[in-house]
Amino acid sequence: MLHLLSRSPVDNAVFDYVGEQDGIILHGVSVWLAKKGHFQNENLLHLLVKQCKLYVLTEDLNIYGIESDLILSEVTVINYQRFVELTTEHQTIKSWH
Repeated sequence: MLHLLSRSPVDNAVFDYVGEQDGIILHGVSVWLAKKGHFQNENLLHLLVKQCKLYVLTEDLNIYGIESDLILSEVTVINYQRFVELTTEHQTIKSWH
C-alpha cells in the first residue's frame, strides 16, 4: 500500500495503520516530518522497522523553504514524476488528510 500524508502533525493512529513494506509519501505540510529535529522524527523512523520506504516531495520542500540536506537520510527525496510512478506501482493508495 502507498500512503500519502499531507498534514502535520500526524495522528499516531496513522503510524500504527501503516503495514509492512508500505510506501509513505510526505507532501504538502507533512514534509516537515522529514526535517531533522522534527518532534515526530521518531514515529517516522519507527516505520523503517516495518521495512517501509519513506519519500518526500521535492517541490513541496521548495515551497516550504526546506533544503534537502536538512532531510533525514532515511527519507528519499522525489519529484512529481517519481510520485506518479509510485502511484502506479501500488495497487492500493490511502490518502491521509
